[in-house]
Amino acid sequence: IQKYTEQFKRPELFASINGQIVSVPVEPENPLRTAEMTLEDDYGMIDGIIERMEEELGEKATVIATGGLSRFVVPLCRHTIIYDEALLMKGLWILYEKNR
Repeated sequence: IQKYTEQFKRPELFASINGQIVSVPVEPENPLRTAEMTLEDDYGMIDGIIERMEEELGEKATVIATGGLSRFVVPLCRHTIIYDEALLMKGLWILYEKNR
């Protein structure tokens, strides 16, 4: 039984070429490559959002990124983005000071 189940552990794609269905091998899952592709998608989406926003505003926008993976994504974007790791904490501190 192991001989037959081994073939199902590897993912496969099937394609129809000239009416004949053929199996196309797929690379095994690679978590690092998946993370890299996700980051590439993220900065592509960020650039697209900034472009549409600036188009609607009719002028350049000031964009600020904070937290999460933004320190890795910001250098990959085509637009100028200000990175402020502590922006949330600064805002909370201002609120705290105003309400003391």
